[in-house]
Amino acid sequence: MGYITRNANVLLLFLILLSAAGLVGATVYFQARFSSINNEYNAKILQLENISTQLEQYQGILASTKEELAVKGSREEDLTSKFLDVKGEKEDIEDERDRLAADKRTLEVALADKTSKLTTAQNQVAERDVSVAKLTSEVNGLRGDIILLEEQVDNLDEERDCLKATPDASEGSC
Repeated sequence: MGYITRNANVLLLFLILLSAAGLVGATVYFQARFSSINNEYNAKILQLENISTQLEQYQGILASTKEELAVKGSREEDLTSKFLDVKGEKEDIEDERDRLAADKRTLEVALADKTSKLTTAQNQVAERDVSVAKLTSEVNGLRGDIILLEEQVDNLDEERDCLKATPDASEGSC
């Protein structure tokens, strides 16, 4: 039994040494691994802080972009309303232009009709002026004839008076 106890003690010593060596090896391995993991963790923390800083910058950019988008949206609404107003005015002006063009055509037709009537009236006036001139000339000729006839009447009256005064007288004496 001494052999078994000694062997058991050696075996236990060997197992204790093996356990201690395993524990030391595991401690060294896990210490090295922990340092590596700790370094990776610190690197990830730095990356996370950088990403957090970038995220804050992007959020600031996003906020300013949202503000600009809101401003552009309001400008677009203003421009849309102004465009619709201008479009309405343009349509009103086009309607007015079409109405005025129709009025112009109507007035041009009326003007052509009045011009034609005026030309006809002017022609009639010219014809009447010619008739008046002919009649005036004829009246002047007839007045001349009246004057001659009146002179003849006067001469005949004188001759008659002369004949009445001297019934025996010959025609040549009066």
